[in-house]
Amino acid sequence: MRPLRQILTADAALARWTERQQRERAVLQLVQRELPQALAAHVGTASAGAQELILIATGGAAAALLRQRVPALQEALERSGWKFTVIRVRVQARPPRSGAEKVLPKQIDAVTAARLSARARRLADPALRDALLRLAKGCAHRIPDDDPSGEEPEE
Repeated sequence: MRPLRQILTADAALARWTERQQRERAVLQLVQRELPQALAAHVGTASAGAQELILIATGGAAAALLRQRVPALQEALERSGWKFTVIRVRVQARPPRSGAEKVLPKQIDAVTAARLSARARRLADPALRDALLRLAKGCAHRIPDDDPSGEEPEE
């Protein structure tokens, strides 16, 4: 089995692609070093051609800040040997992470509902008592309205 590096360099198209990726990575690292850390996290490269550098920002605000810094970036790139005549900035919003978990609302379990129901029955304010009893009754494990003990469950 051949190593991946050998496969990537053997094919001409893959070799050009690898070279372009390395070039873009090197330019991006230099650009990100010149930017504040908070802004650098929102910047990427779309293309680093011979004459034109296309930077991408994850939002409009980041793009506006990046556009203000283009002259300084161009000078820093020239000092490092990169000669771009044009630096363009484009906005490319990142898609939401697919691994983001859905936040579930807090659930009231049966034990908590029984405690809430028992404490609600001891309240003098009828509106608050009724609201808390409705809340306790609405949980997944229904609590009977007529709990004979009327006492708080043991902990």
